[in-house]
Amino acid sequence: MAVQNAFYGGKERVSEMVVPWVTFTEPEVAHVGAYGHELEAAGVECDTYTAAFEHNDRAILEGATEGFVRVHCKKGSEEIIGATIVAPAAGEMISELTLAIQFKIPLGKAGLGSVIHSYPTIAEGVGGVAFQCKMKAWEKVVPSETNDSLRVVNPTERLAVPGRQGPCPKSLGVGAVLGAAAAAVLSLLFARV
Repeated sequence: MAVQNAFYGGKERVSEMVVPWVTFTEPEVAHVGAYGHELEAAGVECDTYTAAFEHNDRAILEGATEGFVRVHCKKGSEEIIGATIVAPAAGEMISELTLAIQFKIPLGKAGLGSVIHSYPTIAEGVGGVAFQCKMKAWEKVVPSETNDSLRVVNPTERLAVPGRQGPCPKSLGVGAVLGAAAAAVLSLLFARV
């Protein structure tokens, strides 16, 4: 940046750059932007999305299920204002979120939520938080208890997942959510045959 400013007429400032940091421990810890506790102390409301690696197929295969991707967005928007990753190779993964913050790429459908992440990879954790953000805009449809029609579910209503006891936990992985959706669609199709 200094060379660009000195020799090529640049006018960039360090304060305009988003700078990530990484602690090379086992697992690595990487962060960019604001922390949740900083936002809370400043009175800034945010939406927080977390993808735990206990639901990530690659992490399970490698025995590295301790860790997560956590992203903070401005309340009611998809603008990323902070992110933390605790995982093997978190230092490589944080660049995607740094880019998103620097260039105002949204987390949901219009941004990272439309990126296909290779499977199975630890980086799918970023895709997992983007998927959570995208899901907030979805209308949930389930079979009506009273007739053969479908009904739209209030987004705050918790649905039971087939084969699980109790309500669906918040930290379900993308695979579990898609599996539950596929099971619901199949049960509707075969119920009418």
